[in-house]
Amino acid sequence: MSGAREHELLFVAGVARSGTTALRRILGNHPDIAVGMERYKRLWGERIGELGPEHFERDRFFDYGDGLTNITPDVPWAQERLADLEAKWDTARYRGDKMTTIRARRLWQRFPEARFVFIVRDISLVASSWERRAADASDTGWREGAGADRAVGAWNTAVRRVLDAVSDRPDRAIALDYTRFFGEPSGAGLAAVMAFLELDAAPIQADWQAAHDQYVESVAGRDRTLPPETAAYIAEHADLGAWRRLGELTV
Repeated sequence: MSGAREHELLFVAGVARSGTTALRRILGNHPDIAVGMERYKRLWGERIGELGPEHFERDRFFDYGDGLTNITPDVPWAQERLADLEAKWDTARYRGDKMTTIRARRLWQRFPEARFVFIVRDISLVASSWERRAADASDTGWREGAGADRAVGAWNTAVRRVLDAVSDRPDRAIALDYTRFFGEPSGAGLAAVMAFLELDAAPIQADWQAAHDQYVESVAGRDRTLPPETAAYIAEHADLGAWRRLGELTV
């Protein structure tokens, strides 16, 4: 398309219930960031090798008839966000997608210069959220039976892959700690990720502030007490060693 700007590829990634949606929403309000809402959700598993540069061309990205996502303009809550995404697609510095299955090494084989912004969260908080959603019969968007025990396996894989990514390529990957990013009043996490992306944080400072206020008011104090057997399962099976090592590298 004539006049289209050269762009860089950006992925916002983390295991489910780690804050990827909130982080993508904040970053996605920046005029230079156009990141999808799991546009290629069904490629993040065994089909990852199918992803190519053509998937991030305008005509391809906004043609939702390929069955590769469950989020389309027909979903009422997504209509405005997708319209905003399409409006800035040609002028944004970064284009990309959100993913809840970490595939950094595989994607770097295809896109060596792609950047990743990961967000990670303590296993007790992730497991509590998975357990709460699994117990809610009205939550038809959640995977059946995906409670705390399954959260541990997914979290372990994500933590190890994020650790590998930020260790291997700190110039192309940054990891944010959920609690610090949303909880610290200084906004240091936002400043760090925008410095990593070489963008001005000012256009999304208010968005981050609103998310911080919501975190303080309704998230930070929420009771997430797990049953003793679940806590014991986490203590036995969660890769807390990898989590501690990753903690030394997160913002």
